[in-house]
Amino acid sequence: MPLQDVTKTLFDERVGENFTLDAGEGHGVGLQLISVQSLGEPGEMAGRKVRESFSAVWCAPHNTRLPQKIYRVTHDHVGSLDLFLVPIGPDPDGRGMRMEAVFNFRS
Repeated sequence: MPLQDVTKTLFDERVGENFTLDAGEGHGVGLQLISVQSLGEPGEMAGRKVRESFSAVWCAPHNTRLPQKIYRVTHDHVGSLDLFLVPIGPDPDGRGMRMEAVFNFRS
């Protein structure tokens, strides 16, 4: 999916659903999207429209330790996206390791 088609609403509708992260060498890691949070309302900047910025957080299995980097993430409805994912620590509910992507459209 092209980045220009990515919106907060697209991810809001997928909370609780499973994605697959390509960890390389044919190894896929299952991720569950656990939250989507607004980081700024849509509006205008320098005379152009900007979309709502947001973060999306996925939960990887407990034994998964991945470095921050760009990964291909795939979902049946969304398709494939190359996302910069950052590990942000264990999920407080004990579900596993959290990974976050930030979509900042205000540049």
